[in-house]
Amino acid sequence: MAYRDEVLLDTPINYWEMNTSTGTDSGSANRTLTLNGGVTTGLTGKVGNAWGFDIGKYGSTNEQSIGSSYTIETWVKVPTVTQGTDRIIEWLNPLVCFYIAGDYPGSGAQRGKVGCHISGSEVYSTVRVDDDTWHHVAYVVSGSSISIYIDGNLNTTGTITNTGGMAAKSITVGSSAPN
Repeated sequence: MAYRDEVLLDTPINYWEMNTSTGTDSGSANRTLTLNGGVTTGLTGKVGNAWGFDIGKYGSTNEQSIGSSYTIETWVKVPTVTQGTDRIIEWLNPLVCFYIAGDYPGSGAQRGKVGCHISGSEVYSTVRVDDDTWHHVAYVVSGSSISIYIDGNLNTTGTITNTGGMAAKSITVGSSAPN
């Protein structure tokens, strides 16, 4: 079975295949991701092609709400993190952000690790993923608990301040933010 077919068996709300040059959503929400700032498309990916997100380059879509239990997963390939934060996906107000930690004030020991920030709570993986190798990253949020999986293995769990689900907010995918 093809990777795409396996993903669609889980009936995702959003599924943006980065195998194309557009942000077509094959999930049930059918929300097109608008590519902003010159996102690089057609790069060699783990499964098909990939998109590249440099500073200020991202994809965004209109407002969408999610419940208090959800999973976000993606493939990432990150060279050594030296500055900024490589965002995977985020909602704003309240801030919900899943990312690769960079070099910013207070980040020190977290550099290169997978992180999650939800309404003031932060949880980080115990291993770095900024080794220029493809990694499958999954965040599983259930109420006030989060589990971070790396390459199919549970890496860490934590407690977060969950607001009972996210109200309708715009979604941003990708983007490296400078310090």
